[in-house]
Amino acid sequence: SSRCSCILYQPNNSGISDSIMSIFDRFKFNKSEETTPKETSQTPNTLKTFVMQYSKAETPTFKESKTDGWVKYGESNDFPNHLLEYLETSAIHSGIVNGKSYLVAGGDFLIDEVPYQEWKKSANPSEIATITPILENSYGEDWWSLKEKLALDWTISGSYALKITWSLDFSRIVKVDYLPWQNIRAGIKEDGKVTKYYYADDWKTKYGSSVKAQEYPAFDINSHLPNGELPSEYNSVDEYPYKHTQVLYVKNHFPGYYYYGRPCYIGALNAIKATGILSQFYLSSIENGFTPSMVITFNEMPGSAEEGNAVRKQIETQFTVKGIGRKLAVFFAKSKETAPTFTPLDVKNLDSQLITLQNQLYSSVITGHSVTSPELVGVSVPGQLGEGSFEEKWNLFKNTVIDRDKAMIEKTIQMISDINGASNTIKISERNPI
Repeated sequence: SSRCSCILYQPNNSGISDSIMSIFDRFKFNKSEETTPKETSQTPNTLKTFVMQYSKAETPTFKESKTDGWVKYGESNDFPNHLLEYLETSAIHSGIVNGKSYLVAGGDFLIDEVPYQEWKKSANPSEIATITPILENSYGEDWWSLKEKLALDWTISGSYALKITWSLDFSRIVKVDYLPWQNIRAGIKEDGKVTKYYYADDWKTKYGSSVKAQEYPAFDINSHLPNGELPSEYNSVDEYPYKHTQVLYVKNHFPGYYYYGRPCYIGALNAIKATGILSQFYLSSIENGFTPSMVITFNEMPGSAEEGNAVRKQIETQFTVKGIGRKLAVFFAKSKETAPTFTPLDVKNLDSQLITLQNQLYSSVITGHSVTSPELVGVSVPGQLGEGSFEEKWNLFKNTVIDRDKAMIEKTIQMISDINGASNTIKISERNPI
């Protein structure tokens, strides 16, 4: 056809060209009605320097909001959302987080080094009456469930939060509830410490509306009255300056992170984000057939961009199916002489380069998580087994990462136990992947 040239990268059906032309003929491109080109300014364009801007993962910033009273967690107060998004998009990161948190949560509770159920058989009634309400947390989730959630939150964010409820006389803690770490914002510190926290199901603001957050006082061990007796200066509990419901926010320590925890893998965020983008690239390549299978050039310009898009859409509707079939690239030119020239960007050994890139990213993610061997957390990565025995790697990982993180949960439950008058030591047994 004098009006259409087709470059086909796969066997073509002779009826396709006729069908394409019938679509094109539906649009009346009348050259005689072409308008006179508008005059353009003869002022030369200012020379602009274009700088390539590199993408990077979101990093946390902390900004005190005097108006609201809380500290923003991230530039838009949404840094937790980015961390959760990386879990959804990066398979290796998600696998490591799940594996690590499983090991940090550990197994059964050990009371004075004895598994809980065995300990109950031989312990005296007074000890059982003290420890059982703590671990079984009758009015809320038991600690077997709580420690799993806390371990996951700690692995993701370097923090976790609990809602603590005191008895009416502040003599003991009667209930512990889990709070999602991403829903917590710290209040601006007063006299050098955080005295309140704010909770909201969603911290995103819409159309200029303000976030409605519930305020809680920060957990204060000074609330505790061992014998339930108010100091002489107070006539009733109503005059006592502490609230019965408080928020215990536990975080790791790192310079500059006063208000919130620091994810241990924060140095690998760029690599984690890149693994997600790389997987999206693979998906997009598969869905789009890797490359167009047909290039169609019309040697006549449409009357408007809308008409050109209409031609393209009709061709795609008739000859392609979403996700499968031919992939078309449609171009318009005023004549054959002005038709576009295609110069392929031939990237040699692209497949091997992508594999190399993926391996480098995986190595960065594994290093960021301080994992001595990915198989310890249930992740298999070719070429990442390294040297040394599996048992040696587990002992190193256990001593430097797992035991340290698990100790935070143990300290929390031990503190509650001590407040409630127990004299027993509470630990969590290890989960050994070997």
